[in-house]
This record gives sequence, C-alpha cells and structure tokens, in this order.
Amino acid sequence: MDLGAHASLNAFFEETLRTGKPGGILLPQLETTDEGCVLLAVPFRRSRENAAGLVIQLIDLPQMVRFALETDRLAGLNASFNSHWADGRYEQALKIVDWKLSDEAPPPPALRPWASTQEMQVGSYTWEVTPWSHYIGFKIDYGAAVITAGVSMILTGLVIFIVWSQSQRAKRVVDIVNRRTRALKEAHEELEQHYKLLQNLNKDVEEARKSAETANRAKSEFLATMSHELRTPLNAILGFSQLLQEQALGPIGDKRYVDYAKDIHSSGSHLLAIINDILDLAKLEAGKIRIEHKVLSSRLLVERAVALLQQQATGKGIKLSAEFAPGMPDRIYGDELRLRQILINLASNSLKFTNQGGVVIRLHPKAFPTGQPGWVLEVEDTGIGIPEEKQATLFDRFTQVDTALSRRHGGVGLGLAICRELVDRMEGKISVRSTPGVGTTMRVHLPLEEVDGDDDDDGMI
Repeated sequence: MDLGAHASLNAFFEETLRTGKPGGILLPQLETTDEGCVLLAVPFRRSRENAAGLVIQLIDLPQMVRFALETDRLAGLNASFNSHWADGRYEQALKIVDWKLSDEAPPPPALRPWASTQEMQVGSYTWEVTPWSHYIGFKIDYGAAVITAGVSMILTGLVIFIVWSQSQRAKRVVDIVNRRTRALKEAHEELEQHYKLLQNLNKDVEEARKSAETANRAKSEFLATMSHELRTPLNAILGFSQLLQEQALGPIGDKRYVDYAKDIHSSGSHLLAIINDILDLAKLEAGKIRIEHKVLSSRLLVERAVALLQQQATGKGIKLSAEFAPGMPDRIYGDELRLRQILINLASNSLKFTNQGGVVIRLHPKAFPTGQPGWVLEVEDTGIGIPEEKQATLFDRFTQVDTALSRRHGGVGLGLAICRELVDRMEGKISVRSTPGVGTTMRVHLPLEEVDGDDDDDGMI
C-alpha cells in the first residue's frame, strides 16, 4: 500500500512522529483495504543513526467483531467507533452492525435495549466506543420467570384460599352467632312466659293462702265454739254421773247402775280432756292464748301436779315422786296455769306408758348456751320407751307412736303438740331422750327469771 499517497495519513504520521506517542486511527477506504480497518502507528528512533521511524500495523476491526459474534452469547452485538486527531481536524467514524440480524443501518436508539458510550485512550488519540444490542440479541432464560410465576401463582392461590377459608369461617361464626341469638331470644321469651306464669301462680298461691287463713280462722272459731258448747253438757253429765256413783241422793237398788255411772263419768272425763286439748290447740292457732308473767312457786307447782296424778300412779302400782335441785329457786316468774298443763301432760303420758318402776319429776337450774339463765322441768319414767325413728315426729299434731297402745290407753295425739306450742310461746325448748325397753326422759328448758325479795308483779306478756 502506498500509505504516503494520502494526505490524511501523512498528517497522522507526522503528528505521531512529532508527539512521539503511539496512536491509532480508522483507516480511510483505500484501494487495497476494506472500510473499518484500524491503523496503529508506533514511533521509534534508531540510537546509532538518530533517525525516527514508525511501526505501522493494520487491524481488521469488523473481522474481529464478527469473530467475537460467532459465540451465541454475543449474537446481535453492534458497535460504533469514532476517532479524531490533529486537534480534531480529522475525524472518522465506523459502525458495525450484526450481520446475522441486518446489514443495514442499526436500529434507532428507541429500539436499543441498552447502549453505553465510553472513551478509550490509544496513545495520544481518543476513541469513542458505543456498543449496543438488539432486543433479540440475547437468549432469554424463561426458567426463572416460570419458577417466579409459579411461586407467585401458588402464593396467590394460597392467599386466595386463606381469604376464602377465613370468609367461610366468618360465615360459620356469623351463623353460630345468629343461631345462638335466636336461641337466646327464644329462651328470653320462654322465661318471660314462665315469669308471667309464676306471677299468676303467686297470685293464685296468695289467694289460696288468704283462703286457707280464712278457713283456718273459721275452723279455729268453730272448734272453740263447739268445744264450749260440748263442755257445757259434759259438765252436767260428769256431775250427775258422780252423784249416781257416790249415791249421794240415796242407795241405788242394783249395783250395776253404780258401775255404769263410773263408766259414764270416766268416759265423760276422757271426752272432756280431748275437748280441752282441741280447744287449747284452736286457741293457739288463733293466737288467743296469752302467756302470763306472774310470780309462782316452782315447788308448789310440782306438788300440786303430783297430788293430782297420784291416784293414777297408785292405781297402776307406780311410784310418782318429785326432786328439787338445791340451786333451784322457789319463787320465779311464769304462767302457772300453762306450766301445770305442760307438767300434767308430760307426767300423765309417762304414767300411761309405764307399767312398772316409777316416774320422777325433777326441777333444776341450767343456763342456755348463750349464757341466759334458765331452768329445766324434767319428767323421767321407766316405761316402754320410744323408737329413735319415731322421736322426730313425736311433737307433731295427731301423731301417735303406736296406734294399738293409743287405742288401749286413749288419746288423739294432741298433748305433746300443745306442750311444744306452749313451750315455744315461752321462748323455751322441749326435747326427748328415750331408749326402748328402758325408759323416756322429757325435758323442757325455759328462761329463768327469779323473783327479787317480796316482788309480786303479776304483769302479762
């Protein structure tokens, strides 16, 4: 090649020799070269001759790029090269387009997926290199995209399933709440109906109670009236039967009439005792019995009861006695009539069910567990005793331990009930302790209020 025949090349060579630095330019189109070759010039100097020269090298740049593009990795690579020298008075450009894609001009910048311009210093000359690639210049690896898409779909499906399951659970919870709300409303309505029913029942019960109280008062009044009406003729029967029995108006011809008079008097006395018990019970229910608060002699109370029952005890061959504790005061406050009634009922029951041995009436002081002063009236016998299972109902009305014995000895089961009512009115307690075949002890524990000095107050409570 005649390199010196070209003015631009001569100018490049002279500048290279002048600067003493290697350089490279894009070789212009010559007769013997293809466009796109690079001319490299390296200055040197011979030391002996002190002569300057240049080492010139030609590089086929398009062929080098095409060689690099033979690999699949760089398929579709394009490049643009620009160089200038002599202070920019000479400038050349080269564009290499991938021959596999197009031999025409490269695609416009809008179609370049990426492009970057860099400056390269070759000796004293500056090169601008701009590589870029077509959008199909590189192979696309869809594996990662498929995996990412799959994972995203799975996660999306999982999220959708979770949202759906939560919505279903929320629906179930709402259904449960609705069902329970309906159940509560139904229960509330049912309770309201029951409440109204209970109110009606309470009204009925209140009316029934009032009717029962009215009937009870009427019954008590009737019993009291009838008892008074029955006692009037009975007093006459008892009086005339006693006259016939004693033959006060003269002897009776036949002795059997005397025996009949005794039977009439005994039956009348028994009937009078029953009527008295019924009358007392009716008065207690009606609240017409008042407990008196008067001075009485405890010793005289027991002695009179013993004297009244002595004939009954002697008739059965039983010993009837009384015992007084040394600390028992004689003068106390109380209702002598009701205390005598309690004592006679208890003692007569003991005599009634005792066939051998004796009956003892005891009085002794004994304080209550609260510390309140008290005294005990106790009747102990050696009779047939009371079974333990019968003791709980002993003080109930019209209750009898043994109906056969009651028919033989008489009574309707009101005596002990009246005693309990009277003891309760006196703010005391009555109890029983018994062993079958050994005997029974009836105990009445009452508040004790001793008389001071000569006080003879006969107030009422």
